[in-house]
Amino acid sequence: MRRFLLNALAFALLQLAVLAGLWSLWADWEGGGNEYWAATVDKHARLAATPAPRLVLVGDSNLAFGIRSERLEQALGRPVVNMAMAGNWQPEWALREVEDALRPGDWVVLSFAPDWWDMTSPPHMPKVYTLARVRPAALLDYDDWETVQVLLDEGLRISGPIGAALFRRLAGVTGDTRYRTPPYTRDSFNGYGDVTGHHVAPRRQPPRDVPVMDFETYQGFFDGLDAWARAREAEGVRVVYTPPPVAESHYERNRDLLGRLDALLRRETSIPLTHRQSEMLYPEADIFDSAYHLTEEASARRTDELAEALRRLLVEDG
Repeated sequence: MRRFLLNALAFALLQLAVLAGLWSLWADWEGGGNEYWAATVDKHARLAATPAPRLVLVGDSNLAFGIRSERLEQALGRPVVNMAMAGNWQPEWALREVEDALRPGDWVVLSFAPDWWDMTSPPHMPKVYTLARVRPAALLDYDDWETVQVLLDEGLRISGPIGAALFRRLAGVTGDTRYRTPPYTRDSFNGYGDVTGHHVAPRRQPPRDVPVMDFETYQGFFDGLDAWARAREAEGVRVVYTPPPVAESHYERNRDLLGRLDALLRRETSIPLTHRQSEMLYPEADIFDSAYHLTEEASARRTDELAEALRRLLVEDG
């Protein structure tokens, strides 16, 4: 019996060693820890190390690319942590991952581009598997059985592409570079959590448009967002919402839908809003590579406008 147990242990350790080697090869092929999603590690480290009261930015890449946190910090006199990542981070995930770290006296600024106002879509699997490598604790935010089922099912489905990626890595083939090329890399973020790598990158001309989802997909977003904000307010955290910046051309193509959503956001939630969506329009020269990503100069202007609105909503009005 003892011999059997020793052999079983040795076999298990051998399997773990093989899996660890394959995992390491895959991680290196995917970006070696410098891929865009890995920046969440640095953001959570700053959030944990920064004492309250803080200003915490929560949302998608419109905040990551469009705010200069140091400038905001100087204007408002409190430390800023930019936790925003990308749209397929999904609103529910973005809210969950910060709520336990918030403290009384904190201010939270929310901002999500309308094409990501879906609280029911399944998790973005490349992000999930990157998190499993770089910050496993983040997977605890997926705490419902429906999502666990998706993870298990997708885990089986994605095993083929992972195997193919490992084979290409061993063969010396370059991997998908979208989230490995500045500004879509971990080292394109500064210490506050802002993307700054695009400040030295050429602007895409014309900017990449972003499709807006059908109106029906937004059911549940307003209730979920409002419930989350009310819960945080009860804990002594102030919550406001700021619309994302939008390219003028994108707004014109989607004027009716974006106008309806802006009105519903005001009607269906109790969250103070800094601006109307129609006040957040930017010419094409201010857009970096998509309808919601601002250039360095435009993000500085947006930051100043946000600081003034927050001063009015949270300081002067108490």
